[in-house]
Order: sequence, then structure tokens, then C-alpha cells
Amino acid sequence: MVRRQLSRRGSLALLFGLLTQPLMAAGPLAGQGPPTGLIAILATGHIDAGQVDLLEKQIRSNLPELAARLTLVRREAGFVEAELIRRIDELASLHPAVLVCLDLSCANLAKARLRAESMSIPIVFLAHADPVASHLIESYAHPGNNLTGVTTYRCIDAKMLEILADTFPTRKRIGYLLDAVDASADDKPCVEDAQRDAARIHVDLIPIDVSPPGFAAKFPERLKSLRLDAVLAPASAPLWENRKSMVQALNDARLPAIYESDIFLAEGGLMSYGPVRTDAIPQLAKSVGKIVRGQSAGDIPVDQPTLFEFVMNLSAPHYLDFGVKAATLRRADRIRE
Repeated sequence: MVRRQLSRRGSLALLFGLLTQPLMAAGPLAGQGPPTGLIAILATGHIDAGQVDLLEKQIRSNLPELAARLTLVRREAGFVEAELIRRIDELASLHPAVLVCLDLSCANLAKARLRAESMSIPIVFLAHADPVASHLIESYAHPGNNLTGVTTYRCIDAKMLEILADTFPTRKRIGYLLDAVDASADDKPCVEDAQRDAARIHVDLIPIDVSPPGFAAKFPERLKSLRLDAVLAPASAPLWENRKSMVQALNDARLPAIYESDIFLAEGGLMSYGPVRTDAIPQLAKSVGKIVRGQSAGDIPVDQPTLFEFVMNLSAPHYLDFGVKAATLRRADRIRE
């Protein structure tokens, strides 16, 4: 499986299917320069087709002078590392003007593959983890390495815990869903902050590793054995991939939970807190446009989230039984009904 940095943060990650057959078999990373206006888009499989449609529309809008000659090729790799490498090789062999990687795993592998073959294709990435901590870029202001992009990452576990504890002050035993396989450098201080805050407010934060294969099927029994009062659910690949069954298990156990993305509320989750990502796709498209016009990718600052929202779902199962305070509803930035 692909190293799952992408979904530690985040909320843009959804599955989308292949829309076209491969243009050609994967081949060696060799050949001549890029054809004008060819943009390659690649993900491990987390981005939905609607988001890619929007990205294509935004890229075309940012490059009106190339409208007649602009070609966009998109691929996904289904969470399998070997498939992701094959797709990178395939797209690189087309020599695009820009390779857009819609997650950090793709960007890291593409960077390594292109460097090994001495290819200079610019990469624009969408990351849901810290690209500096993962050594993808040198800094947010000057990313270097022929890369730029957008990250939706911010360390907000402690803030999520604060909201959960304020909403349910008598619930002191809180499960903390973590992906041990993807415990990257940016996550360690985030986890430590949450643990310090839990100790300060006299809450027992119980780490639960959601990375083992088949964990989702065993999750309901795990919840029973831990005797939790509530759950803190930062974004992670296992949680994202199994969000429907995980949310269902928490609802069946009558456990209030806070998630990092409001996509979990669509599955019946109670509340969420996370970055507002409405500008991520337009920002990616702007970076692509700048590169096609001649700007160096490594000189374009990487965009970070600045807006966050707290969302309550009044239609969540057992909402009335949880006794959510009126003060919490007033604090919410948005309410789903």
C-alpha cells in the first residue's frame, strides 16, 4: 500500500474512478521535451471526479491563451504503490508541461522517480500532511526541488479535543484514533500537544491504532472493550477509506465523536472541525498556470490553510440523547440539519 501521508490531514480526499483507458503502456522515463499544453493529473485514489473536473476547468480558465491546445490527462492508482509508480512512469513518458499530484504520496514518489531519471518536469501537489516535515520541499516560502502546491495541513488535534471536552464536560475517557503506520514527523508534536492538553483538563486520551489490516471490521468490538465516553478522530487513510463503517460503529455505540472533515458528517457523524478548503483547487490551478507561463515551480510559495470551521450535524443519530449544549450550537460556524 502507498505510504499514507496524504490522508492524515485532511478533508479533500475521496475516491474517483478512471475516466479513460491508459494512453499508452508504462515505459521508461526518457524522451524529448514537453508538448505545449499537456497537463498530467495523478492521485492515489482519494480525489473524487467532481474535484478533478473543477481542477481542469480552473486550469483552462487560468490559461485562456492555450484553450485550443490544452490537453489534460488524468490517472489514479487505487492506493497501490506499484500502480502509482507505473502511473508516474506512464505520465512522465508523455513529457507533460506540469505533473499535478493530488496527494503527498504521489508527489514524493514522483519527485524521486523524476530525479532518478534526470527529468525536470515541474510538480504541483495537493498535500494533506506537512510537506516540509516530510522533506518534500525546503520551505513554504521557497519550496525548491521544482515543486510547489497547496497543503491543507494544520495541527488541530488539540483544538478538536478542546471542542469535544467543552461540548461534553463529563465525558473523561476519550478514544484518540491514530494511524501508527503513518506516524510522520509532523504528527508527533501534534499528538504530544493533544496529550498535554488532555492531562491539563483531566481527560484520559486513549490512543487507538486504526492501521492494522481489517481493523474496521473489528472496530465495534474494540469500542466495547475500551468503554469510552467519546472519540477524537483526526483524518487518516484508514479512517477515510472506511469512514462509512467507522462512523456507523461509533453511532451504534452511541459515542459522540469529532472528525477533522465535514465529509464524515455526510455519513452521520456528529461534528467536525477542520480547514476550509474551498480555495485549494483554484490555487492549484493558478500554480499550474504560472509554471506553464514560465515561472519556476520552486519559486512559487506553497499555500497553507488559514480558515477553519466548526460544524454540527443536528441530524446525526442520537443527537438529542447527547445533550449538546446551546452554547456549543452558538459556537458552531455552520449547522447541518
